[in-house]
Amino acid sequence: MLINGFVSGCSLNIAKAERVKCKEIDLVVAERLEAVKEQWDSLLGQRQLLLCGTYLEAIERAAAEDMEFRYVIFYKNGKIAGAAYFQILMLRNSLRTDEQDCVWKRRMKQYFNANAGRFLIAGNALTTGEHGFYFGEQLLEQQGYEALGKAIRHIQRQEAQRQQPFSGILVKDFYAHSQENARVLKRFQLKEVETDPSMVLDIRWKRFEDYLGAMSSKYRVRAKKLLKKGATLEIRDLDADFLQAQAQAIYDLYNSVSQKAEFNLATVPPHYFYTLKRAMGSVFGVRGYFLDNQLVGFITMFFTDTILETHYIGFEERMNQSHALYQNILYDVVRVAIERQVQHIGFGRTALEPKSSVGAHGIAMNNYAWYVNPLIYHFCPPYLSVLKTTIG
Repeated sequence: MLINGFVSGCSLNIAKAERVKCKEIDLVVAERLEAVKEQWDSLLGQRQLLLCGTYLEAIERAAAEDMEFRYVIFYKNGKIAGAAYFQILMLRNSLRTDEQDCVWKRRMKQYFNANAGRFLIAGNALTTGEHGFYFGEQLLEQQGYEALGKAIRHIQRQEAQRQQPFSGILVKDFYAHSQENARVLKRFQLKEVETDPSMVLDIRWKRFEDYLGAMSSKYRVRAKKLLKKGATLEIRDLDADFLQAQAQAIYDLYNSVSQKAEFNLATVPPHYFYTLKRAMGSVFGVRGYFLDNQLVGFITMFFTDTILETHYIGFEERMNQSHALYQNILYDVVRVAIERQVQHIGFGRTALEPKSSVGAHGIAMNNYAWYVNPLIYHFCPPYLSVLKTTIG
């Protein structure tokens, strides 16, 4: 049912939103954020950078054309009580086949690529972390996850009625403190699946030199050797004008890394980085790495007062050996975090060993998943553990 407002005394702008009556909790479901922007902002404001309206609107403009979105507002006793964010995407050839794969593994990947189909993602396929929902004080956490499960089932039924059923559902990502309450999602036929840990570095230093000094002798010697290799790199903060002018060059660097990932849940188009920078300004940073005035690498980051969250990365593979490019980018991220005096760096889930070498440690995470084809339950677990939602 399409409505123009349904809560007495509230000024609603949800002309393209649908109200769904549920026991205790009502849902309002929209396909674009503008339909529920006022309510979304009143609940979330800037509490979570990667759930704030500015970021999600930028994603709508920046993401691949075939990515769809759903926004859900939860109401309890007529008051806004929570929100959830969904993405809908087609998994096309998401698993990369390799010449070194055995026959069985190659066939398993081919089966997944042929049958994965249309997926509903509760959360953000482009980032790592709990960026898919927010529950206000009115919702007990377990009640919030139950409401999330009801929203998933409603969207699933709605798409089936449109003759666009989902092949699978993924609810991501849960840290340890959320996992007990999140298990209520099992009532909705969602299976708990472990993934690789999210890599985090706690920042305890005032200067980069102090960070190096805190390393064991073995790692300090290695770090200085790698930093020496990258000494000729020129590092610049890239603005929106540069990102627009060099969109293809930056995309090519991103793609050179993305294509080597064993699994890509989602990819981004060439205008993605420029669009985010224009919309988000200083909270979205892009560092460029140059040799002889030629861009050879970049990394993107989100900033809050307490966290630096790495996003996508790209670099020329041929420069990696001679200039230790990837490792120098990681050290530079540590340097930026120390200069900004954030508390933590979120490095995402890929390249666990290089990130461990700069001092990052893993934080356990899990997802919840459902597939229409039961065979995919047997094929997917090895690959859900390598969900590379951030390439950095």
